[in-house]
Amino acid sequence: MLIAFTGMVHAGVSGNLMSLGAIDFGLIVDGTVVMIENITRHLSGKKISREQTPHVILQAGREVLRPIFFAVGIIIIVYLPILTLEGVEGKMFRPMAITVIFALVGSLVLTFTLMPVLASFFMRPREHERETWMIRKVGGFYRPLLAKAVARPLATATIAAAVFVSSLVFVPFMGSEFIPRLDEGDITVQAWRLPSIALGESLKSTLQIEKTLLKFPEVTQVVSRTGTPEVATDVMGMELSDIFVKLKSSDQWTTAESKEELVEKMSERLAREVPGVGFGFTQPIEMRFNEMIAGVRADVALKIFGDDLDRLKELGDQAVHVLSAVSGPRMCAPIKSPVCPCSA
Repeated sequence: MLIAFTGMVHAGVSGNLMSLGAIDFGLIVDGTVVMIENITRHLSGKKISREQTPHVILQAGREVLRPIFFAVGIIIIVYLPILTLEGVEGKMFRPMAITVIFALVGSLVLTFTLMPVLASFFMRPREHERETWMIRKVGGFYRPLLAKAVARPLATATIAAAVFVSSLVFVPFMGSEFIPRLDEGDITVQAWRLPSIALGESLKSTLQIEKTLLKFPEVTQVVSRTGTPEVATDVMGMELSDIFVKLKSSDQWTTAESKEELVEKMSERLAREVPGVGFGFTQPIEMRFNEMIAGVRADVALKIFGDDLDRLKELGDQAVHVLSAVSGPRMCAPIKSPVCPCSA
């Protein structure tokens, strides 16, 4: 753990639930358990003098050095792909992978250096060693299978390679999201208007949005926020509003059978009854989380930068036209603004 903490400090990884909570102490001590177990086996059932003990421990450690190295190395390799994640997934899971890798490397070093030394101080030869009844039962099934696998290395390697290749068939169906989307139960509607809109007109538009959403029988309460709050950590202009929609339990819905269908119908009605406003749909916690980490309020957003407002408007309209043809994503309604806030 000290090595892991030292690595976190030098890598700039903060200590939080994701970085520290993922450390499995059983995973870290695996190499040590194997090392001490083999040393115990060599010191048991034999008459060994005190002078011979360090040599026996050294020989026992050398026997399992390579297996321990490869076993822990494979676990480390499993975590390496997590370091390639980007966006929200990368922000969440890279600290976890870095911390676990540091801890595993530290455990590997201590297994090969400190554990044999401690064993020479505290372990003494024993004349008898007995396995527990569970180990004897499991060994009765495992040893014959292991003997067959070792006796036929080509067949064993072929079967393992075939299983790995067959698993690649499922890769195209796994999707591209590393984090499963959690249903928070409620909906957040984000409204964009022209930047030059007055506060009174913005509030009037927000009230119209609330009345439209309350027409759905699935909605129990609508609460809106327009502009920047009292604590100015969330910079918003008067043209921006967050509308929090509280829903009934899904078994009481009559307008739609799923949240996706309900959002589609809400989007259609809002576009028809509240013209000139761009809408985006998300969830309360998800919206805040995406905004803090990625700087946008949607899962996927297109940002266009430049100094020429007319050119930006032209490119924004072209982007909306192209992205609207993609099946699946919900597009916020385009509004006549020099800077288009539309996002998928």
